[in-house]
Amino acid sequence: MELTTSGEEISIGSLHRRGLVLASSVLASVLLLGCSTESDDGLNDTSQPPTAPSAMQTSSPLAAPQPTPPQASQGASADVTITFNHAPQVTNVLSDVGRLDAGDHAQLRVIAHDLDGDRLTYAWKTECKGSFDHPSSPTPTFNLDALPIAGSCSLVVTVTDDHGGENQGILTLAAAPPPAIVVADPAQES
Repeated sequence: MELTTSGEEISIGSLHRRGLVLASSVLASVLLLGCSTESDDGLNDTSQPPTAPSAMQTSSPLAAPQPTPPQASQGASADVTITFNHAPQVTNVLSDVGRLDAGDHAQLRVIAHDLDGDRLTYAWKTECKGSFDHPSSPTPTFNLDALPIAGSCSLVVTVTDDHGGENQGILTLAAAPPPAIVVADPAQES
């Protein structure tokens, strides 16, 4: 195959194309596609007949390389562990007394455990007028300051584990003065 140039004409074998001006220094990087009509030279293009501007593509050896997107490392792996948290279980809330009068106190105790073995924290509260000596203890003492109108006090303990699981226990104590003591007079019994 013979390539010759003269002014505005490029000659490849018997094929001539007009209107293309190429500098001789760029000729080494020119790829001619679809311009051959000979069957044995490997340049046949059976799609559409080439037009002058699209029949030739150029490739510059000084072209900047195209960036490639980052790819994951071959053979990389990761271990993933999934654990499920169980909320603490409150099995019982106890008091040493069953009734409180104003000024009385009750020793409380919550029995709770966590299936995951997590550390537990405690928070006691009530709407009755009174206070807990250690509201974050599993065994606080509650002191009742005044009798409630409802006649009982609900003492609520919230048990929470290290992973946000929580559960509650409620103990309701009667809150009233002690019943009147009636002394029977043996003289009236006859």
